[in-house]
Amino acid sequence: NVILPKKEITSLETSKIYTVKKIELEGTNRNKSAVLIRSGLAEGDKIKIPSEASREAVRKLWESNLFTDVKLYVKQIEGEDVTLLFKFKETPQIAKIKILKSEQGKNPSKSEREDLEGNLKNLTYRSYNQNVIFRAKEIIKKYYSEEGKLYPKITHSIENDTTKNNKVILLFNIDEGPKVKIEDIVFKGNRALPDSKLRRAMKETKRKIWWNIIRGAKFIEPDYIDDLKLVKSAYHQYGFRDIKILNDSIIKTDEDEVKILISVDEGKRYYFR
Repeated sequence: NVILPKKEITSLETSKIYTVKKIELEGTNRNKSAVLIRSGLAEGDKIKIPSEASREAVRKLWESNLFTDVKLYVKQIEGEDVTLLFKFKETPQIAKIKILKSEQGKNPSKSEREDLEGNLKNLTYRSYNQNVIFRAKEIIKKYYSEEGKLYPKITHSIENDTTKNNKVILLFNIDEGPKVKIEDIVFKGNRALPDSKLRRAMKETKRKIWWNIIRGAKFIEPDYIDDLKLVKSAYHQYGFRDIKILNDSIIKTDEDEVKILISVDEGKRYYFR
């Protein structure tokens, strides 16, 4: 039997094919079968040491975001058999998510902070990584978009949860930002119906006009989605049954103003005899 020192497999120069007799894990309590499936290595495989297969196994486990460090060692060689050892440092899990008052700008109210923490609760007990941060920020942005606040400023930080091992508390600071007003609504691709008629079809989404100050021109996402359906309904009334909204863009023109650009494909017009 040959027992090797703890030396990473990628630094060895054996260039010989072995049968993987056993794979051991150190530094994690995760299910062994699940970890090995992610790695692409299995007991009984024949691999060259080192090889692309061993490097790929380490890369896949890195990309799983479950670990902050992954190393693969040859622990023991017995003739043509080899025992491999994975050593891990696990990514901490999120024990709790808290919304804090921002040091600058407009702070979320107590009820808003409670609502947001409830919306984010499903992200707890996941590994802390950039994917979770991205998802959390998208949930926060969606919450504010329904209030017409399209550009909240969101920062995050973490602190160790002293009551639990390898757990962190994820903290978000939010500056809500102003409610956004609509500077203009512009259509592209419309030939049969002018912009003015299509804008009138929209019930709640209105552009800012100086003589219509009372009604306002706030952008509320749920209302906007309903108004896009009304644009299609307007076309249906004129026989354009195949109308499609190809895409729509919300373009920021000022700190609290946006321009809406809607592209349509009117399709064929149908007539009734």
